[in-house]
Amino acid sequence: MPSFSKDTKEELYDISKLKKCCYFSIFYAFSLFFKDIGDCFVFESNNKKLISFLKDDIEYAFKTSPIVKNNDYLVHIRKDVIKFSTIAEIKNNILKCDNCRNMFLRTIFLISGSVSDPNKSYRLELVFKNEVLANEIKDFLKEIDYVFLSSRRNNTYILYTKKSETVKDFLAYIGATKAYFKFIDCKILKEVRNEANRASNCDSANINKMLDASKKYNKAIRYLLKTGDYELLSPDLKETAKLKIENNEITFQELGKQLNPPISKSGVYHRLERIYAVYLSLKSKK
Repeated sequence: MPSFSKDTKEELYDISKLKKCCYFSIFYAFSLFFKDIGDCFVFESNNKKLISFLKDDIEYAFKTSPIVKNNDYLVHIRKDVIKFSTIAEIKNNILKCDNCRNMFLRTIFLISGSVSDPNKSYRLELVFKNEVLANEIKDFLKEIDYVFLSSRRNNTYILYTKKSETVKDFLAYIGATKAYFKFIDCKILKEVRNEANRASNCDSANINKMLDASKKYNKAIRYLLKTGDYELLSPDLKETAKLKIENNEITFQELGKQLNPPISKSGVYHRLERIYAVYLSLKSKK
């Protein structure tokens, strides 16, 4: 079964006709991951679609067509076409229009990113082999209001966020519309389930609390009946005690309706507390 992350990337590979500056934005996003092998740069991946995403950008930049080696695709890029190497230089000279930043970050995500299934957790991360590059991308993201945390995993540097709003907005920003709406649907469903669980847990806690209270009052009433001190109770307390011991399973609200005249749940509670106070007082004396 395809993962949420894989489905998101499949959607991002599909791009319509772009301005020339946007193609350069894609190319320079790739350039951040080029490997210097002396006479040229090389980009290597086992993902044919990712290689095609690069290959379709700027044809004159490539020395050769993709080469297949050990199930990996290699593309050799001429060194003289790379004019800028830092994020600051790329930002100032390459990212020309509003869509350039979108395509730049979309490409970085396609190369180094992943996003967890929102049904399980909220996490989006970008992985880099270069700490300087990771910090530059982190600052770049912060400039456009995406705050990512950083960590180190073995020999790689990770930028990540666990905030659902940041994950959701970032997916929308890079153009993963289907993933964005699926993420929202999952988030809403999870929140509804959590709310239902909280309500259920609260109901269970209230039921347990009510049962504990019922046992306490029944114990007091049985004690008063056994010792004959039941007769010391006022008429209204006697009526309440008698109904309580005879109808152990009913709620305070239902018990209040059976009294003459009927009283509220709160009224029943106060009467039972008075009975329990009498029980404690008599028991302490004996």
